[in-house]
Amino acid sequence: MAERVSAEVAIPVAGLFGATSGAVVYHPLIPDWFPALATVVTYAGAAYFYLAFDISLLGTHIEFTDRQAGLATRWDCSG
Repeated sequence: MAERVSAEVAIPVAGLFGATSGAVVYHPLIPDWFPALATVVTYAGAAYFYLAFDISLLGTHIEFTDRQAGLATRWDCSG
């Protein structure tokens, strides 16, 4: 997994990423402030959580434990 980035770095980088993506949406695609602002907030928030926390936004955190012995005795249908 990636190492955590400090908040002093994560907040400005996320803001810059959000502002850049909002400018890309605003100028060539949709010249309206509301979709551009929504894009800025969404992308800045996603970038901040990706940088500041050691988690994936769309992934799940699954841990498998070795429980074969417990399942074998619980579901034993031999007789």
